[in-house]
Amino acid sequence: MAQKQINYGTVAGDGTGDILFTSFESINDNFNELYLNNVVRVNGVSDFPTPAADVITLTADTTYFISGSIDIGNDRFDTSAGNITLRGLNPNIDKITTTTTGALFTGASIRCRDIGVTVTGGDVFAMTGLGVIVLDGFFVFGCVNLGTVNATGLFVWRNSNATAITTSGLLFSGACRSLTIQSVSMSNFEGTALDFGTSTFSLLRLDGNRLSGNVGSTTLALAADSANILDGEGWITNNLFNGDGTAATGASSADEAITYHDNFGLANSFRGGDGHVLGNGTATTISTISTPVQVDFAAGFIADLESSFTVGTDGCFTYTGDTPQNIEASATVYGDSASGTNVSYRFYFAKNDIVAVGSVAQEQYDSSDPHSTAVFHIDQLVNGDKICLWVENITNTVNITVETASIRVVGI
Repeated sequence: MAQKQINYGTVAGDGTGDILFTSFESINDNFNELYLNNVVRVNGVSDFPTPAADVITLTADTTYFISGSIDIGNDRFDTSAGNITLRGLNPNIDKITTTTTGALFTGASIRCRDIGVTVTGGDVFAMTGLGVIVLDGFFVFGCVNLGTVNATGLFVWRNSNATAITTSGLLFSGACRSLTIQSVSMSNFEGTALDFGTSTFSLLRLDGNRLSGNVGSTTLALAADSANILDGEGWITNNLFNGDGTAATGASSADEAITYHDNFGLANSFRGGDGHVLGNGTATTISTISTPVQVDFAAGFIADLESSFTVGTDGCFTYTGDTPQNIEASATVYGDSASGTNVSYRFYFAKNDIVAVGSVAQEQYDSSDPHSTAVFHIDQLVNGDKICLWVENITNTVNITVETASIRVVGI
């Protein structure tokens, strides 16, 4: 359990803090955790249990508070006893250094919070079994490999940093259950940072990470065709792949069990298109009142972004993704009626040349008063579907010139 803080408000008696019941409940929870678990303050290596054959067997149901930089020499930790926590206040200050050529942590379970580690000659992990591995504010300042995780029950790594990985990152294997890696920065690594191999998960989530490898490295290795997802779902979203290596292998927008969305540097994982036209002088011809036609951009529309979409010079967006995609389309148009005053035009989005009536945006235009109109639409697309901007004149047959337009279609 993380420490529970009591909200005592901004100033005394302002009524914004926790009520007494909630406050004392937090106090009891904090004390219960301290009394249920042994707490050891580690100021030096001698505060750990005595090692045997270079192995420090950590005591079950114990929290070790790391204070400062602790060099454990050639030793490493055995966490097999279970329910063990290593904790500090600042991972840049409260950290552990070892020269072991093995793995710093072995066992099935470990919790590390706000500590840093350096393993100059070996790996950080060699974990196996259906345990719980929770790393929060866990900084790796250097290692040969991040190591291996086999058949874990729960793996959570968040709000952390890892750098200077000289050979490879984490290799997962076996039937794992739940994995979450969130808000982790990995940089300056060789090999494969996150290798899921043939492992299987019920839940796999990578979200909000910054992943930057060296030349020749691979950031993410997945089994093809969503094979890493056994009976659940996966999300790979909002990640930044910006290193000099390969962003991912085995990843495909066609994967049915894994959702890819808003990943920078990972091909086709952001599904959207964006484009614009400036200074269009060609009028859209209105031949019949109250009859929508496609807006004429005179082949001057410019694509600014194409990811799972192609954007044509006619302003149409064609979906090229492999799986159905919900989208939101938006447009801002600046137009000018060819003549007259109070001429009413209606703008729409049309899918495959069929107007979506619900997307209508109506505005009156004067030949001497050009102005802007916003158009919105939500739909679902399959491969080959086309979205375009259309317009109709419901007053007369006077043409309209859309001088400027910005159109965006994004997956939601």
